[in-house]
Amino acid sequence: MDSTTKLAVAVVAAAVILVCGYVVYNEHVHARDMEDAQQALDAIGQNARQAVEQGRRAVQVSEQQSVAEQAWQRERRRLAMNQRCVGGVVIQVQGNAYTQLGSIAQPVHCSGEFADQPLR
Repeated sequence: MDSTTKLAVAVVAAAVILVCGYVVYNEHVHARDMEDAQQALDAIGQNARQAVEQGRRAVQVSEQQSVAEQAWQRERRRLAMNQRCVGGVVIQVQGNAYTQLGSIAQPVHCSGEFADQPLR
């Protein structure tokens, strides 16, 4: 082999090595980027799951507080032992004295054993 052929083979071999190195490096960078993207997606998914769980807990606590608040408000409207609902108006009975709660123009209305506004 003469020197020109050797030089041509060396240049072609160097070009092949450079192209193969470039392709392998790009594949490595692509794989690394894909791994980073997958880790970022996993972190976002985990954060989203935590946010959803915190939201669920907050809703449950809010519902429990709401139920307790409604029960408390209902108890505040319950007629006492010395009160009666007569004709849709709360009447307080003390012995043989009957007193209408509220004013004559705006009596405290009732239905069953509950007034339409808090009594306590």
